[in-house]
Amino acid sequence: MIFLLAADTLGPWAQVRAKYEEVQALRARFVERVHYADGGEGIFRGTLLLKAPNKVRIEVTAPSTQLIVSDGKVAWFKDSSGEVLSQPVEEVSKAVDPRLILLKVPEGFKITYSPHDSLHLYTLLAPEGYPYSKVEVTLN
Repeated sequence: MIFLLAADTLGPWAQVRAKYEEVQALRARFVERVHYADGGEGIFRGTLLLKAPNKVRIEVTAPSTQLIVSDGKVAWFKDSSGEVLSQPVEEVSKAVDPRLILLKVPEGFKITYSPHDSLHLYTLLAPEGYPYSKVEVTLN
């Protein structure tokens, strides 16, 4: 089942999507809070770099260092111990690629919008089969 919301109920989502569709390169600091399906939570901080059409680099600096790099075909993961793992991108959860959250809601996710002063909070509820239950995106 797919849930569609009228554009005016999603605040600036459509404008943000339109802007990011034209971006060729992006660098941003981020704070990511992940709510896992088992009830646990993780908070990660770092830098996100995107380069069109499909290159991604995520440098996590807290709580420990991680590096995630993708050329659109393979994703490499390096943790603080220096161990490197690789996987074909199609085997990696779709939500690992932040462009999917910025440009479109991944299939099966439900989205809600809540304005808070100058902040815009979007909550994406994950369908069954994901290792987390929701993703929250805050725009300011």
